[in-house]
Amino acid sequence: SALDKWQFAVRKTAHFTIYLCLGFLFTNAFFQSGVKVKKTTAVISLLCSALYAASDEFHQLFVPAEAVNLGMYASIPPARLPEF
Repeated sequence: SALDKWQFAVRKTAHFTIYLCLGFLFTNAFFQSGVKVKKTTAVISLLCSALYAASDEFHQLFVPAEAVNLGMYASIPPARLPEF
C-alpha cells in the first residue's frame, strides 16, 4: 500500500542520515586523533560505520519485531487515544 511505501522510504532515509552522521563523527574523531591522510580517514570511517550498521542488523535478529500499524489507531475514537 501507499502507507507501507511511505514508511519504507522514511525508515531508509532515517537510517542513511544516522549512519552518515556516524561517518562524520568517526571522521572527526580520526582527524582529532592525528590521522592526517584524508583518503585513509574516509576509508576507515566508512568501514567503522559499515561494521556498526552490520552489528545493528545482527542485533535486530534477536529483537522481536514491533511494526507500527497506523491503521489500528485510525479505528480508535480520539477520546481513547491517551490510553495508548
